[in-house]
Amino acid sequence: MNQHDPITDISYVSKINKSKILALIRSRDVISRAEIGKEMGLSLPTVSRLVDSLIHQEGLVYGVGTATPSRGRPPQLVKFSGEDNYVIGLTINPKIVYAVLSNLNANIIAEHRIETNEDETFQALVERIGGMIKELIHKSDVPEERVLGVGIGVGGLIDTQRNVIAYSSAFGWTNVDLAAELGQYIDLPIKFDNVARVMALGELWYGIGQTVKDFICIYLGHGIGLSAIIDGKPHYGANGMSGELGHCTIDIHSEMAGASGIRGCLESYAGGRAIAETAQRLLPENPNSLLHRLCNGAPKTITAETVAQAANEGDELSRSIFLQAAEYLGIAVANLIHLYNPQAVVIGGGVAQVGDLLFDKLNETVKARTLPRFAQEIVIQPAYHGSKTKVMGAVALILNEVLSLNICNSKAAIRA
Repeated sequence: MNQHDPITDISYVSKINKSKILALIRSRDVISRAEIGKEMGLSLPTVSRLVDSLIHQEGLVYGVGTATPSRGRPPQLVKFSGEDNYVIGLTINPKIVYAVLSNLNANIIAEHRIETNEDETFQALVERIGGMIKELIHKSDVPEERVLGVGIGVGGLIDTQRNVIAYSSAFGWTNVDLAAELGQYIDLPIKFDNVARVMALGELWYGIGQTVKDFICIYLGHGIGLSAIIDGKPHYGANGMSGELGHCTIDIHSEMAGASGIRGCLESYAGGRAIAETAQRLLPENPNSLLHRLCNGAPKTITAETVAQAANEGDELSRSIFLQAAEYLGIAVANLIHLYNPQAVVIGGGVAQVGDLLFDKLNETVKARTLPRFAQEIVIQPAYHGSKTKVMGAVALILNEVLSLNICNSKAAIRA
């Protein structure tokens, strides 16, 4: 074996063990070094050396005294430093940029929003985002040295090999380097990813991932994205572009097209844009629809959120539109269940906020179109953080880097 093979590299093995220890400490309220050694099969001197590094070098763990021993020396207890290390989570949508400052335990300290401008260039928007991040940190009174990084969720194809947004139909961006551009305005680590995968990371670290390790997340927004978590890890595909569920064809005879131009794709039937456009098209034929009042006589202003509001208030047109979208989505979910055999399917995003109307029809369709064994065992549920699912996923994007020890807090003051 080559002497430079990472498997034989002591520092590499040490980092892997330290990362596993950090994840174990985070999963507990408090834990002793002896318990860590027992669960991981490591000697106490090795555990002590790695835990000391996590305390004094990475700044991600701290001691919390000792426990009462049953015999011998009191066990030294440690805890994950999640409450006083912070992250900026940010989502970029076609109409708004929403950011939160949260600690690593997912407690939001401050939030800020700015509206986007259709005529705004990529560079101009990124400059404004840099300003909002600085303002968010300033108004939160959080020490800057305790902000570990910025996680960003954005719609589009992310090329993870080149670390660029290869294409975003919502913004018309092609091959833009978001991290490099934003890095001109802020001095923090920056990570970005497709909004569906970001949402899945949020579920993995702060939601359903606490109990299951194989699940699918579907993001229902302007388009439809998917991220599969397999054995506790997100699936990326060959170059990071997996999960484009909305572009999958479900009707080969349809003339309806999504933003990609693909006719008969799922997005053209169940995406937020499709829901809004269907409502706009059918509104003249439904003079009694509540949508007339909600759009103030301007049908072109109707969004999926408008239709969701009307549906929840009992509007029959809006309900029928959502029921049809839910049925098409249910067909797609049934296919995914047969392909992946997940423990659960989690659905989030703006369109999912319609609630029971969507999920009741979705469950009914899935049950009718899956093999009985699959239908009995699968759990389909809303995203854990509801309307804040995307932004908490963006927070989790940095937590994921922290737990992998790619980001640490060596500048922070360490508690005794």
